[in-house]
Amino acid sequence: METKHLFTLATVLCFFWNAEASAQGTATETIGMEINIEPAFSVETTADQAGGNIELGPLLPHGSATQTAHVIVYTNRGQPYRITQHLKQDFQNEFGAEFDPSGMLFSVSNGLHGGQSEVTDLTPVKNGPTVIFTSNRRGDADEFTITYAAKPKKLIPAGRYRAQIKIEGEIQ
Repeated sequence: METKHLFTLATVLCFFWNAEASAQGTATETIGMEINIEPAFSVETTADQAGGNIELGPLLPHGSATQTAHVIVYTNRGQPYRITQHLKQDFQNEFGAEFDPSGMLFSVSNGLHGGQSEVTDLTPVKNGPTVIFTSNRRGDADEFTITYAAKPKKLIPAGRYRAQIKIEGEIQ
């Protein structure tokens, strides 16, 4: 008999507890949430030296000098891409003398995230666009290094030789 009273008491308590919860009432609302991420593709190049320029030298006659540039490709597009280098003008000093382009060389490292160099050995810098790097098949963001080397093949007149090199990315 005692078990029957406990069961009845438990049933009555549960009834009052449920009645109290419904009497207080609850209201819920579900809201939508959206995050909009824009497609991105950019190339950032930094030189090891202050000012962001590649400075080779001072270069003595028949000497050589090297310098590196670090390239980072930022992308979330998931499409393969390639990076080109374009010498926009020949190297020329303040007196108009030109640096023999066959003496300005470069090479490119493989990427840290699977991209491949298209110029693994030192090669002369050319006028016009040259493909230097290709992403992995997934088109992941990547980073790599370009090494520039001045190794003149003949005696070059003294001066500060300047040029501009454009590094550009292109989605395939």
